[in-house]
Amino acid sequence: MVNSFSSIAPSAIFLASTRLNWTPLQPQFQKRTCLQASSQLEQLASMTTLAIDSGDLKVIEEYAKTGFITDATTNPLFVSQVGLNSGDPIYADLVNDAVNFATSSLNKGGDNVAEIVALAIDKLSVNLGAAISKIVPGYISTEVDPRLSFDTQASVERARRIIHLYGQMGVPRSRVLIKLAATWEGICAAEILEAEGIQCNLTLVFSFLQAVACAQKGAHLISPFPGRILDWYNREQPSRNGKVLTPEEDEGVLACKKMFNYFKVSFWRLS
Repeated sequence: MVNSFSSIAPSAIFLASTRLNWTPLQPQFQKRTCLQASSQLEQLASMTTLAIDSGDLKVIEEYAKTGFITDATTNPLFVSQVGLNSGDPIYADLVNDAVNFATSSLNKGGDNVAEIVALAIDKLSVNLGAAISKIVPGYISTEVDPRLSFDTQASVERARRIIHLYGQMGVPRSRVLIKLAATWEGICAAEILEAEGIQCNLTLVFSFLQAVACAQKGAHLISPFPGRILDWYNREQPSRNGKVLTPEEDEGVLACKKMFNYFKVSFWRLS
């Protein structure tokens, strides 16, 4: 899928989101079938909600102009790239604001360098997310520090801080998805946050069991990794040389289909 868009942006990655709240086709696609779509991007957009997984504001804007991209997601790698690109005036402002905010908020004396760095990273993530929110109309997924993936309470506290920082920038929580790793601790953190009205995106989902736990704990959205699931099966079955000819042979696709159906059935039962 990525390669088919390489003429525009080879680094852009798209993923189809599995939502608890199903919505019908967007109006501009309702009179067009997949066979009538002029591109693979439009074909995907006719069937599901698309989120762009990038921290490059120019790339995001370019794809958003197509009208097919609704949501966006970021991760620590993208945030760190913003820091590395701080020579660009756009990113320099984001970085400088984050550093100044953290030092002015926490530099009250004492050895609190780690806390300042953590706050600066959260603020930089929010600065980037707020900039993206002006480009795409839908959700912005912002990841909690992955080093906290096995600490429920710390994940909850950082998520609350991220939501608060977004609020200070005028971005309502209704547009933010807190991204958490789908460890047991991360899933429990999502349960607490969802009860507070903070919607969560559980990422690094590799198994149906993880998906079931996320659904049962009320996660708004999950991010399965079909490519990594397929990689595992390819490693376990070297005789097929990584060749999968149809979706029905792709264990990653089959896993996502099973997860999707479970989420839909779970939602219907609750509604």
